Amino acid sequence: MIPDDARSALHDIRRLQDEIVDGHLRHSFAPRHVLPAMVAALLLFTSFDLPSVWGIAARTVACVVFAVTPALVVTPPVQRDVTRADLVIALSWVAGVLGGFVAFRIITLALGLPFPATVAAVATIVAGLAAYPAILRTRRRRCDQELWARPMNAFFDEILRVPARLSIMAPLSAATGVEAGFLRDLVDIDDAGFRRELSFLVQAGYVRVHERQALHHSHTYVQPTPRGRQRFACHAAALEDLVTVAEPGGGSGQGPSTSSKAAPAA
Repeated sequence: MIPDDARSALHDIRRLQDEIVDGHLRHSFAPRHVLPAMVAALLLFTSFDLPSVWGIAARTVACVVFAVTPALVVTPPVQRDVTRADLVIALSWVAGVLGGFVAFRIITLALGLPFPATVAAVATIVAGLAAYPAILRTRRRRCDQELWARPMNAFFDEILRVPARLSIMAPLSAATGVEAGFLRDLVDIDDAGFRRELSFLVQAGYVRVHERQALHHSHTYVQPTPRGRQRFACHAAALEDLVTVAEPGGGSGQGPSTSSKAAPAA
């Protein structure tokens, strides 16, 4: 493989990975998923300004909305495992919302404003919306760090030398699983070619295909196996090495890098 081909392949890999991460974030933070939670939080906070019976009713409705919202989430085209970093971000956001509400309520009580809990709730929601872009940027940086982690070994994988197979593995490397139709459209391969290369990757043990039952119909998902994920990471690292060596000042002049090694036997 020549450096120009490696550079083009890396560009396609990064583009496909970015589209997968963007698709995951767009779905996870879509208004239809976030707004019900905000409405429930508003009901919960404003209930402290209501008479006891109405307050209990508002808190009950808020808890029902919180409980029902996950069931209403549309099946995502991109699946990703929840990591410890995801939990930290989510818990930090919840702590920020609760802390913001308490702080705003203390301020409203100190100023003697009417309906202090309602005013504090509105201020908290506004502050949460203002912090929304920062939360997205933090989550995106975390996804990028996971993608940029480099394996210990770098070698060219013979199976992934075929561009169509590499295009299929690239988005899968950024996810736990991708809906088959979404993946096919993303890599821009015709149906026959997509099925052929996907079947080859399944037989090689690089991916697995499974059905996931939704409310009204099932979805077919493609998942990378640990072996496929590892081989892809090593192949991508070899591409990076080849591009680095080809750049001015990139080589040491002491022979080829690890990127020139062939893949070890499976």
